[in-house]
Amino acid sequence: MSFLPFRQKLDCQSLPFFMFPDKTLLSYTIFNSAIKSFLQDLIPDSHLYSIHSFRIGAATSASAYGTSDAIIQKTGRWKSQVHKGYIRPSSPARQV
Repeated sequence: MSFLPFRQKLDCQSLPFFMFPDKTLLSYTIFNSAIKSFLQDLIPDSHLYSIHSFRIGAATSASAYGTSDAIIQKTGRWKSQVHKGYIRPSSPARQV
């Protein structure tokens, strides 16, 4: 069974999105290891990336598209203005 149909059958929005079929949660360590393994053959310097990079990328992209600080903060579950430290300046080669 693929993941999304399994997840939809649970019919519970309050559960974490990433879970195994036996309903155990996907840990930070396992997910980070899987991402690093996946990236290893795709990009140089893959050791510089982790799942934390997704938070940086999401905040940076949202900001580049003009999303308000309040929405970025809420989406990233930041309770303070710390989200501003995740937003990276765009360079011409990296603009969205």
